[in-house]
Amino acid sequence: MTLVLLVEDDLDLATTVVDYLELENIQCDHAPNGIAGLQFIAKQKLVRPYDVIILDVNMPRMDGLTMCKQLREQGISTPVIMLTARDTLDDKLSGFEVGIDDYMVKPFEMLELIARLKVLTNRRRGLINKFSQHGLTVDFTLKTAVRNNRVLHLCKSYYYVKKNYFS
Repeated sequence: MTLVLLVEDDLDLATTVVDYLELENIQCDHAPNGIAGLQFIAKQKLVRPYDVIILDVNMPRMDGLTMCKQLREQGISTPVIMLTARDTLDDKLSGFEVGIDDYMVKPFEMLELIARLKVLTNRRRGLINKFSQHGLTVDFTLKTAVRNNRVLHLCKSYYYVKKNYFS
C-alpha cells in the first residue's frame, strides 16, 4: 500500500484529499504545518518511510518551501509534490530550487493527483514491468514469460517472485 503525507493547513481540503486517497487504497497521514510534517516524517521513518509527500506552500509555523529545503538538507529523498495556489513561473522555480519533484496548482483534479502520486511512487520503488535475461523475457504487465517463442501465462504466484527478487 502506498503511504503519503499531506502537509496542508486547510482542514476542509485536507479531509477531502485524505478521504479520496483512501478510496484509491492510498494511506494518507495529515499534518497541518511544516513543523508537524517534519515530526511525522521523523516518527514514520522508524517504521516505514513515506512514499510521497504532498506540501502546500502557505502554512503557519513553517511553509512548504522551508520544509522541503530542510528535508533535502537532512538527506531525505522522498518525492515531494507541491500543491499550492501559487501559480507563477517564479513560484514554480522556487519550489524546484528547494528540491520538489512535481508542482500542482490549486484548484486541481483528484485524478491528476492520483496519477502523479502513482508515477512518483513507482519510480521510487524502482518498479519494473519487463525483465530479460539469457533469452527469457518476463512481462509483469502482460503476466507472461517468453522463451524460444513459447509463451507461458503467469498465475498470481508470480507476484511473489516479482516482490522478492525484482523490487
